[in-house]
Amino acid sequence: MRIKYILYSILSIGIIIIVSGLFLLQKELKRSEASLRTQNVSLSIPKPAEVKPMYRITRDARIVPIDTDMDTHIVLLTIDDGPSVHTNTIKDILKKRNIGALFFINGNRNILHPEIIQHLHADGFEIGNHTQTHRNLKKETNQEIVKKEITMTTDIIEHETGSRPQFFRPPYGEFTPFVRSFVQSEKMIFMNWVISSKDWESDSKEKDVFIGNIVNNLSPGATILIHEHLESSMYLDDLITGIHAKGYTIVDPRMIISFEEHQNYEGVPVSTTQTLTKKPKPSCPAPRKKYEDQSLLDIDKTVGLPDITYIPKELGYLTTTTTFTESTFCLTKDARIMLEKMLAAAKKDGYTIRVTSAFRSYEYQETIRAYNIARGNKNVDMAVALPGHSEHQLGTTVDVTGKSINYQTTAQNFKSTPEYTWLTEHAHLYGFVESYPKDKEAETGYMYEPWHYRYIGVDHADTYTKGTDTLNIYLRNLKK
Repeated sequence: MRIKYILYSILSIGIIIIVSGLFLLQKELKRSEASLRTQNVSLSIPKPAEVKPMYRITRDARIVPIDTDMDTHIVLLTIDDGPSVHTNTIKDILKKRNIGALFFINGNRNILHPEIIQHLHADGFEIGNHTQTHRNLKKETNQEIVKKEITMTTDIIEHETGSRPQFFRPPYGEFTPFVRSFVQSEKMIFMNWVISSKDWESDSKEKDVFIGNIVNNLSPGATILIHEHLESSMYLDDLITGIHAKGYTIVDPRMIISFEEHQNYEGVPVSTTQTLTKKPKPSCPAPRKKYEDQSLLDIDKTVGLPDITYIPKELGYLTTTTTFTESTFCLTKDARIMLEKMLAAAKKDGYTIRVTSAFRSYEYQETIRAYNIARGNKNVDMAVALPGHSEHQLGTTVDVTGKSINYQTTAQNFKSTPEYTWLTEHAHLYGFVESYPKDKEAETGYMYEPWHYRYIGVDHADTYTKGTDTLNIYLRNLKK
């Protein structure tokens, strides 16, 4: 009986130890999982061993199979100038379509959009180095600055992902022998591009042009370039469909061999012809015919442009010191001159204001409205004008943002910024006024947009700000 009691006691103690151990193990697993979530690291990150290297990059930016028997109808998708407000939308489309892509990021943008690089890495996307500030390295004569532009972004990527970048792309596709040599010493694969959407050109804001610039120029091994612009987030899904329809496969960049392995191919002859599309000086659309000036049109939901093809004369592009991204933003001559003076004055007073949108064609406005409807925007009628009824088509209107809110676009909190306060006190001195003020939705037909400013000339702006009418009514009364 005594022996039986002892055996039961030992068994009970054993069970208690096992249960306690299992409990502690489960607790530790939960703690580790929570820690990973806190660090924004996905538990389902594909292991590098699961991705078999099958391709290499030639000196003229083409991706080719290591096995010469493999299909050469392949392309590589690369996306420049992130992270941005569009990164997550682009990433979600790629995930939905099960497409791999290489994101070339600028280090300074990580400050504006923290954690996005981590999220891209966690979702299995490759991150490449596109310099710290998008400086033209061919024009930079100070080699120490060149080195810093490259190494700072490498350090940021390593900090955010835990590994150093495998790929480097010089801004504008411009470089010197020193740049290529230094990139090689940093053990990165140098990569330009073969074809692009040319999304820095105004015409490429149209869907057919954006997609056509790529799908109509596909060739075996082509590296494709698009940027983290609004157009990319809107057209990417159809672009992928168009590439597949041409019989091409988009290769996952993680299937490219390492820098070290590329050294085995240094002796392999490759084309010395530079096939990349260099970025020309930005251009703005020209009028398709002679139009009557519509700069003071009382345009709103009830009054539209008399000709939907309207393009104002003397459209010119804004300098990069006035814009948030490197997209081509166009304004008429007078509006452009006064805008640049206004933003320079704001800068002198300590406020950095940047443009996020300017001239939009009828077709581009149509695309933006369709995009908002497709994304389920229930307030689209209050937020996005019908094509032919947008002030942006006049070429005198801009949307702006400020440094104090990290350059968020079309953000209601812009109204609480020091930049907005400065504009309310000074914009009319340069001929700009708010089109859609607060508590005037019934009169304007649109929601309050503290970021939306239209140029109507200094004299009209001064008169308008002293009155109580909304802009559409003020301009309508000018006709009487």
